Amino acid sequence: MCQRCMNNLEVQSGRQIPHVDQVIVANSYQGWLKDRVISYKSGEFHLARGLAEVLLNKCLGQLDKNILVPIPSSLEKIKLRQLDTMLHVVNQICLLEGKYQVQPSLRLIRRVSDQVGLSHQNRIENVANAFGASQEIMADVILIDDVITTGATVSAAAKTLKTAGAKSVTAVALCSAGKMH
Repeated sequence: MCQRCMNNLEVQSGRQIPHVDQVIVANSYQGWLKDRVISYKSGEFHLARGLAEVLLNKCLGQLDKNILVPIPSSLEKIKLRQLDTMLHVVNQICLLEGKYQVQPSLRLIRRVSDQVGLSHQNRIENVANAFGASQEIMADVILIDDVITTGATVSAAAKTLKTAGAKSVTAVALCSAGKMH
């Protein structure tokens, strides 16, 4: 990512999401970053490194935590894409900056619908009790997602992580399509 493009991103924080202690987003869901996220999820997986750079430069640098937990893709999406998209980005973060460690301890324990186009209430219902933890996490963690819209997904995931022992959960995402307040 070029420095000019990186400098044009407007980091957002302060949004209140249940079960999440802090939210940091690299930019609103617009412009070149929105285009890169869509392209990445559509199969241009070489963009993962650049997206990892965005998260490192705009969000993660201001945190003193180092345990990264990606929001897992559904089994259907993994089969379609041949990879778990956020796990792939998190692995790139770890390659770029050795102090981070990935802990892919979240998994979907039931089928969920694609969140695109769902109302806020439908999103909450769609992901309620959808996540399980494969291990205890007795640490402060950073939950990584691509886009936070209503916050339903990161809220459900953070609740699961805290049930599994997480001391705090900071949600970090590339974009926010919802209001930050």
